[in-house]
Amino acid sequence: VEKRRRDMSRALQCLQLTTPSLQLHYPMDAEHHTEEIMRVMRPWNRGFVGSHDVEDIWNTVFADAWFKRTDKSKRLSQFFGPYIPIFAQFLAPWLLKVGPGDEEFAYPPGFIAALRSVLRPSVPYVAVSQNAEGLVGKGEFRMSEFPNVLVLSAGGYGHVALPLFKTYGSTPSEARQSFDQALERQAGRVPVPRREYFVSYVGSIGNAPHSMRQ
Repeated sequence: VEKRRRDMSRALQCLQLTTPSLQLHYPMDAEHHTEEIMRVMRPWNRGFVGSHDVEDIWNTVFADAWFKRTDKSKRLSQFFGPYIPIFAQFLAPWLLKVGPGDEEFAYPPGFIAALRSVLRPSVPYVAVSQNAEGLVGKGEFRMSEFPNVLVLSAGGYGHVALPLFKTYGSTPSEARQSFDQALERQAGRVPVPRREYFVSYVGSIGNAPHSMRQ
C-alpha cells in the first residue's frame, strides 16, 4: 500500500509534459525533508495573513493535517501521495516589505537562494501560490530550474489553476472552520460535469504580466 502511494507514474505523467527527461524518486527521509523545508523558509513566514489567501489555507489546514495528526504512525505519503509539500509563504514576502533591501513586488533578499538550497532536483514537490505570477515572480525563480515542483496556483500561473475562494475568520482556527463548512456546502451541489452552464473568470485584461490576456 505504501509503495502504491509513492507511485511516481502520475507525477511523471504531468511533469514530463514540460520536461520529458525528468526522473523522480520518493526520498527515504520524506518526513524529515518536509520539516527541513519549513525550517529553512521560516525567516520569511509572515504568519497568518488573511483567510482570503489560499496560501493561508494550505499552510494552516493542510499543514496541520500532517503536523498535528493524532496517529503519529501515519506516513507523509498517506496525506500527499508521491509529493513532498512545500509549506512556505510566497505572496506575503512578495508584498510585505520589512527590510531596507526589500523591493516592491519582488522576493526579499535571500528568499530564492534559501529555496534553491533546500530543494532537490529529483524529488517531486507540490506548492501552492496565490501570486498572479506563480512562483516565478519577476523571473527570480525559474520553473525550468526546478521542473519537479508541481505548482497549484490561485493566480493561474502554474500547473493547476485554483479558484479564488473566500473564507472568513481572523485566526487560523476560524478560517479552518469556514473552509470545512465550504467543503460541506460544495458536497451538496451538483457535480460540475452535470451542470448545464459553466462560467469562468480569468482576470482583468490589463492586470496580467506581459499582456498575456490581450
